[in-house]
Amino acid sequence: MGHFRIISDNPIDPQHVFAIGTEVEHPHPIRFLRSFNGGLNWEKIYMVLDWNDTQINGMAICSEDTLFNGMAICPYDDNVIFVAMHSQKGGIREDSIIKSTDRGSTWSVIKSYRDTEINDIVVDPNSSQNVYIATNKGIYRSVDSGHSWKNVFDESAYCLEIPLNDPKQIFAGCENSVYGSFDGGETWTKLNAEKHLSRVENLEFHEPSHTLYASIENRGLVTYNTMTNKNFLAVYADVGGTTKPEPGIYFYPPNTKIDIMAFPDNYYEFEGWGGSKSGKANPITVTVDSDMTVKANFYVLLFPPSDFWGEKVVNRSLSMIEHINVLRWQRNPENFQIDKYELYRIEGGVAVLVAKLDSETFEYWDRRVDKDQEYNYALVAVHITGEKSDPALTTIK
Repeated sequence: MGHFRIISDNPIDPQHVFAIGTEVEHPHPIRFLRSFNGGLNWEKIYMVLDWNDTQINGMAICSEDTLFNGMAICPYDDNVIFVAMHSQKGGIREDSIIKSTDRGSTWSVIKSYRDTEINDIVVDPNSSQNVYIATNKGIYRSVDSGHSWKNVFDESAYCLEIPLNDPKQIFAGCENSVYGSFDGGETWTKLNAEKHLSRVENLEFHEPSHTLYASIENRGLVTYNTMTNKNFLAVYADVGGTTKPEPGIYFYPPNTKIDIMAFPDNYYEFEGWGGSKSGKANPITVTVDSDMTVKANFYVLLFPPSDFWGEKVVNRSLSMIEHINVLRWQRNPENFQIDKYELYRIEGGVAVLVAKLDSETFEYWDRRVDKDQEYNYALVAVHITGEKSDPALTTIK
């Protein structure tokens, strides 16, 4: 068939296989092939890439020399494919990232560099928005599907690997070392105990055994158990907010320092930390010197009902005269998800529950009261979580 530099399958559905390369009978044209039966049959998608005037769907990409350095398939949506490539024209190297959203039928360039060598590309198994590239200038991360990039590690890198079931872990093969990040690329730790390795050319992660296999230039295979000598950090968030890093369980080498910040949702405030940490400082830095659990607690912002007031009225009939305290209020526009109101009568400094009223009720008649007695009332709004606001107060004489 020919020489194919890149062959990649979908780890969720290994029957879906994609390849890029050249054909024997015509070594210059580049072909993208796909198979949906594990490689028994192949479909040629595009395209003769003309060696001097290459076109992909009318868009010039390549020139005199084109090589493909990596292909990343989004496992849960293999319509989305990223490819890292470079070309030469007039002695100038240009590296590009191209993307397909239809399993390779059409392609577009999303980023090009003239001073950066792209060596590999991987995509977050859970989101095609999160893409990482290994370059001669470090590791870059995109959170918008490749349109913008941020450097997250300065070490020159040749290959990357993300475990399918834990995309917060990222492994990088560099010139002399293997590095791991356990928080989505925020921090990096050297994994190899050896002082010097040769260039790390390829990485593969074995999920069941949590083993990382590293192919080392002129040395062969080196393995790392990524769970050995690790402490876990479990981050949780109560109702009403989230954290950065996101809630989840992370594994770090002993004494790794991690910053955790709490972010309350609208109508909530940060209350403080629980678990292995306490206090209200935000953010906090934790040293993972043992297995730890950190929880961000939040409380809902609740305000007293608005315009709470009352008046004493007389209900006359042929047989009786009844005095009634009529109480009225309004919904406080600052509150949300109010479940009910609770009305109390203050008697001798003690709050006595008079009634529980649904959230759409804004009037209550306290019947058969003494016409000459003064009455004090308190009204609280109750959130769906059960939390209560401060009381609104009123007096009827």
